[in-house]
Amino acid sequence: MYAILTMLMLDGLAYGVFSSEIVKLVPEDVEEDMVYRMAGLTMISLGVGSVFGGYLCGVSSDKFGTFQSGKMSLALWILSCGAFVIAISWPSIWLAQIASFLWGFSMYFLEGWISIAISVNYQGLPQAFSVNKQFNAFFFIVSQIAVFATDNVLPLVPLMIGLGALSIPAYLLLLKMPIMDVPEKR
Repeated sequence: MYAILTMLMLDGLAYGVFSSEIVKLVPEDVEEDMVYRMAGLTMISLGVGSVFGGYLCGVSSDKFGTFQSGKMSLALWILSCGAFVIAISWPSIWLAQIASFLWGFSMYFLEGWISIAISVNYQGLPQAFSVNKQFNAFFFIVSQIAVFATDNVLPLVPLMIGLGALSIPAYLLLLKMPIMDVPEKR
């Protein structure tokens, strides 16, 4: 369960970035009358990525199993954190769209994986799903308190690097998770 709890922590923190930091990807040199339109496009990119990520998590879990899908989830998490750092470091509306898409993709791939892993490895026990939502919500609250305490001026590059680094303990704990599903050859 520790691997799932670590992934839930990542998911809750991802929601914090989604809700308050993703629009900061819009470059500062965008014309004033276009800022809201570009922020809207960034959120649309995030939504499109979310749809694809959530769907492809199920496909990947069916094809490769929960363990491999969990490893893919962590790789996508690192990729999206890296894309976020690149989009902040070299402001461009296109990089903002790519980073936002990848953030949504990895966030919902991760969230889909959590539900699948609980269903497969813990027989879908209701207690496991309630922990799912409570642990996730706790880290979302922590991220929002950090946003409030810093007056929404978080140091995003170190934050993204730190969030990417959190995948290391998640991966190590994933290696200790019982592998109960092996996809059938079709």
